[in-house]
Amino acid sequence: VTIEPFDLRQGVRYDLVGIRGEEFKDDERTTENIFAEAKRRGYRTPPAEVAPLLRELYSQEELGYPYVAIFHEPIPDSGGGPDVLGLHRLDVGTWLGAWSADPRDRWHREHLFVFLSP
Repeated sequence: VTIEPFDLRQGVRYDLVGIRGEEFKDDERTTENIFAEAKRRGYRTPPAEVAPLLRELYSQEELGYPYVAIFHEPIPDSGGGPDVLGLHRLDVGTWLGAWSADPRDRWHREHLFVFLSP
């Protein structure tokens, strides 16, 4: 999966790629395995700022997935747990949220996991 590149600010361009959740068996779709697969493919870790930019630039329908997780370096939440930012749609609109990214956490097959292309 390739997402069109976009400029963050003048002179900075992000070429994004995604790994579809359905590429993993249900019991193997963990944060740890997703990061490992991205590394195997030579994908790089995007900055967290990619998430709000994607939310601003694309609708959920344009992205083509109900859940899009940006696999940046996890950010500690108020309890100290690791979180990544993600995009999703609810009945009341589109959202930018945070999801737990503990290494053992399992993700849904409907997710798209976003990284920087090699």
